[in-house]
Amino acid sequence: MENKVTADYLDEEGCLHCGTCGKRKQMKVSLMGFEHVVSCLCECEVKARQELDEKMQWEEAQRQLIRENPSDFGKEDSGNGNLKMTTEATRRY
Repeated sequence: MENKVTADYLDEEGCLHCGTCGKRKQMKVSLMGFEHVVSCLCECEVKARQELDEKMQWEEAQRQLIRENPSDFGKEDSGNGNLKMTTEATRRY
């Protein structure tokens, strides 16, 4: 149970459930006559991964903008805030 959080709980089948959203973090599958308990993502984990993916895609898009237009980097902001966001993203990177 590597992803167990203190609020998580076991159901009557012995599978781990998320203490926040209540969805399963484990499920039982039968494979070649044997039953195995495998990990799966609850709704909270799916949402967290989607948010992380979106953040990573945004940061990559900002890096791509800098690679495509390096001469624009460091110029005065045109008022739309893109340069400021790009500058901050680059500093964090």
